[in-house]
Amino acid sequence: MGWIGKTLFLWVFLVFVIPAKGLAQENILPLTLDDCIYLAFKNNKQLHVERLGPLKAEANVELNKGEFDTELALDINRGGSRLQTTARQFAVEREEATLFPIREYDQRNWEASLSKRLLTGTNVDLTWVTNRSDSNFTLKDYLDSIELDITQNLLRGWGYDVNRTRITIAENQYQISRHQLREAIMEVLALVENTYWDLCSALEALRVKKVSLKRAEEFLELNKALVEVGRLPYIDLIQAEAEVAKRKEDVILAQRDVRLNQLKLIQIVNPSNSPDMWKSVPQPLTKPEFTPYEPNIEESLRLAFENRPDIIMAKLGIQNDQLSVREAKNQLFPQLDLVSRISLRGRDDDHSDAFGYTFGGGYYDWYVGLTFSFPLKNRKARAAFRKAKLTKKGSEISFEDIEQLTQVEVRSAIIQLEANRERIQATKLARRLAEEKLKREEEKFKVGKSTIHEVLEYQEDLANTELNQNKALIDYLKSLVELRRVEATLLERWNIEV
Repeated sequence: MGWIGKTLFLWVFLVFVIPAKGLAQENILPLTLDDCIYLAFKNNKQLHVERLGPLKAEANVELNKGEFDTELALDINRGGSRLQTTARQFAVEREEATLFPIREYDQRNWEASLSKRLLTGTNVDLTWVTNRSDSNFTLKDYLDSIELDITQNLLRGWGYDVNRTRITIAENQYQISRHQLREAIMEVLALVENTYWDLCSALEALRVKKVSLKRAEEFLELNKALVEVGRLPYIDLIQAEAEVAKRKEDVILAQRDVRLNQLKLIQIVNPSNSPDMWKSVPQPLTKPEFTPYEPNIEESLRLAFENRPDIIMAKLGIQNDQLSVREAKNQLFPQLDLVSRISLRGRDDDHSDAFGYTFGGGYYDWYVGLTFSFPLKNRKARAAFRKAKLTKKGSEISFEDIEQLTQVEVRSAIIQLEANRERIQATKLARRLAEEKLKREEEKFKVGKSTIHEVLEYQEDLANTELNQNKALIDYLKSLVELRRVEATLLERWNIEV
């Protein structure tokens, strides 16, 4: 090859081969378990939705507090009229009808008020009114007044606690939404860990299947050599070839399982649903390892009853139901209110003087009284009270069910954990024994004391024990995740605060 050919070859290599290799390497996505947890916590779409819950609940708290905000109202208006008025006037000299002049009126009003409901069940209204009247036959007339109205609920709507019920319920609902977010985060964390370990398990299963296929292929080649030298009949090769074909299918299915688990992992950590991400191949860097853990059922139950979001939410729900019962009970009372008003007034043809008379002229009026109202059957209030009590009773029954569920889930998780821990030791021993049995069977086959069928069977037994050992380890790690989930300690494990 001349220098022109070498140059052309180098150009093709640099332009096509190296970029292609780089592209293939970019498709590999190495991920540790910590990486997956971080990406899922940061990018998971469902968590983005769940994070809106506390914000909406916080807004609802302010909404209920707003019922007790001071309200400012302003009213400015002007009106007038032009009227023709007739009357019978008897003159001294003679009787005749006299037409009075046209009368024109001009009316201007300014009104400002402040209103507020207090948590004690008191309504306060402070109003300032200025009225100017003018006409073509009288002097200007200014009337200023300051009015203070106070209404105090004496039965229905009485008391700080009753009036603060809706605010307290909203505050409890805010806490419930925070624990709903905690629960959603823990579900995602458990899903990430389990999916990660499932991918590791699938990769290990693929490795075992490939090794098993390689054993079958090497055994097939050995049998072909024995057939050639006349130590085996040709018909015996059929079983070995069939086994190779079967194990090739096992490899194909294992590759499928790997890819499916990779897709599940991508779905959890993919932040933007980008096409490039879906083409990537996640490669786990955190290897499954056995970490001894001795569970304590009493401690696990204590943690669960203290930390589980469903238990905390149920308790808060019962508190809200109790508040609703108290509020509904208060609505059973008649509406009895103490009402009062005091007004300071000033009047003059000059506005400043009228305003001064309002505070210094000693002109006022007042009244104090009681108002009473009550629906004769009061069915609405009684039905609401009965409904509130039934809702509270249902919540208390549901809470007992959650407590039972917690007992079952914690105890079941510990049983699974201990069983999987023992399986690890058992499958480890089974694998070692399967290796020894296969080795002895292969030696017996070499001297003609065993058959192809028996050797292939022992190979399959070894592959199965390897798969069982891998599954026992993965099940142990997943049962650890489940125990932390039912204890509600997953957030502490990953140092996540809500």
